[in-house]
Amino acid sequence: MSASKSLNGSFSYSSNYNYNREDNVISNETIKGGIDYLITGAYTNGIGADNKANLLFHKKYSIGIGATETLDLNGNTLVDIWGETLNFATVKSLILHNIELVSLTGRIITFTWGGESAIIAGGGHRVLTQTSASGIGSVLNDITLTAGSEATDIVVIMIGNDDVAST
Repeated sequence: MSASKSLNGSFSYSSNYNYNREDNVISNETIKGGIDYLITGAYTNGIGADNKANLLFHKKYSIGIGATETLDLNGNTLVDIWGETLNFATVKSLILHNIELVSLTGRIITFTWGGESAIIAGGGHRVLTQTSASGIGSVLNDITLTAGSEATDIVVIMIGNDDVAST
């Protein structure tokens, strides 16, 4: 008898900014502006369909000076918290967080996945989410994380499916 796993959860990204200007040219007043913005979504257990996912990968990587960590999405190299192999057919959410607090020049991570590339400085993050059945990116392309001129720690969280069939 094998163990049964399921995935259910939600995500949110909230931004709240105040933007003020002291206007002494026309009158003595403070002009205020800003934005409140909230993105939310959820996944329920399943495969293929919109808002369905059944795999969760998360790991903290400590990447040495100039070294590269390669995440093979469907090559039997990623494991879940129980040590079971994960093979992604689709990726629906990818969160990369450079947990270094100091934004020194060398404490960066260069993230590459297919045609996507970004530099993530200390304290920075990259969030990619697409809840549709097709997900984001291609699992045929490896994700690479390359440290700059200093060793850097990064947390990777990935949610997706191990099969593209509809449920």
